[in-house]
Amino acid sequence: MKPEKRQFTATIYKVGVSPLVDVPEAVSRAFGVRGYVPVKGMLNDTPIRATLVPAGGGHHHLYINGQMRKQAGVDTGDEVDISLEFDAEPRGTGGAQGLEGGAGGG
Repeated sequence: MKPEKRQFTATIYKVGVSPLVDVPEAVSRAFGVRGYVPVKGMLNDTPIRATLVPAGGGHHHLYINGQMRKQAGVDTGDEVDISLEFDAEPRGTGGAQGLEGGAGGG
């Protein structure tokens, strides 16, 4: 069963050129999926759509792309409040997708 909303606080950091946060293990477990997980929620007070990316060991990363950072007014090194829920809405398959997160850093 997919969780309702899960909230956590994390610090944005970079792996290579990609800013991301670590999703707490309890949040990853609550989604009940070890692979990619489509989510929607809030980055501080900014609405986001993104995909949790498996990071090994049963937990996930949430990549915070350039548009998400700009709209939320945050950057690498900032502590952010995040709330996420499963996103069952269909995703586009084209190029840049607005608020949809991914590994694209920016």
